[in-house]
Amino acid sequence: MASNHPPKPVACSPAMARVLVNLYRGRFAWEHLRGRSMYGAAGQTERALRIRGWIVVGDGGEAFLTEAGRERAADLVST
Repeated sequence: MASNHPPKPVACSPAMARVLVNLYRGRFAWEHLRGRSMYGAAGQTERALRIRGWIVVGDGGEAFLTEAGRERAADLVST
């Protein structure tokens, strides 16, 4: 049976939200990280964002927002 409710947004952790908002505002994706954090969970966050189709990673390792990523980041910034 089909639902009359709109689909729920895809889950976005606080770490993913921070990266999306950084990129949306023209900052470096991992600007908020220092030291060991940059090499730990940041990789898992990057992978989760790529799986959801919100970012792509260029040849130099720099992350870029996709159209879907821009839309999700805009939602995050407006709330």
